[in-house]
Amino acid sequence: MSKQDDQRLLVKIATLYYSENKKQSEIASLLHLSQSFVSRALTRCQKEGLVKITVVQPTNIFVALEKSLEQKYALSQAIIVDAGEEATAAQIKHAIGSAAAHYVETRIRPEDMVGISSWSSTIRCMVDEMHPQSVRAQGLSNCWAAWGQMVMFRQRFLPSNLPHISPAPPGCYLPKVLSIPWKNGRG
Repeated sequence: MSKQDDQRLLVKIATLYYSENKKQSEIASLLHLSQSFVSRALTRCQKEGLVKITVVQPTNIFVALEKSLEQKYALSQAIIVDAGEEATAAQIKHAIGSAAAHYVETRIRPEDMVGISSWSSTIRCMVDEMHPQSVRAQGLSNCWAAWGQMVMFRQRFLPSNLPHISPAPPGCYLPKVLSIPWKNGRG
C-alpha cells in the first residue's frame, strides 16, 4: 500500500470521526476495520498533522494564568473569575459565588463532608447560585480558626437547607470552601 493510500484511509477515518461525529465502533463497522485500528489511526492523524485540534479560549477564561497560580502556589486548582473592569463589589461577589457554586455542584461527591469557614456574603452568593438538590454531600460543617487550629463544629444539613442559613457580616470576597472525605463520622 502506498503512502497516499494510507493517508486516504487516515483522512477518511478522521473525517468520519471529527466532521461527521461517528463513533469509533461505527467507523470500524462501516469500513470493515477493527475498533483498535480506528483508534490507532486517529492517534496517527494527530501525530502526522492530518488532524489539528485547537482549543478556542474565550477572552474571559484565563487557563494559562490559573495554571501559573497552581504551579507557583502548589494548588490543586485555581479558578479566576472575570467580573468586568467596572464591576461593583456586589457584582464581584456574585461572579465568585457563581464560580464557587459551579465548583461545588460538579466536584462534591456523596461521601464528602463540606466545611465552610465563615458565612460571608460571598458564601451566601455561592449558596444563592446553587441549583436545589444538585449537591448531595454527607453533611456540612461550620469551621472556625481558633488559636491557629481549625475547629470543626458539625451540623447536619441537606443542601436544600443552605439558602435558609443567615450569612455572616460582609467583608470576605474569597469563599473559603473545602471538601474533605467524611468516614465513619470522623473527618
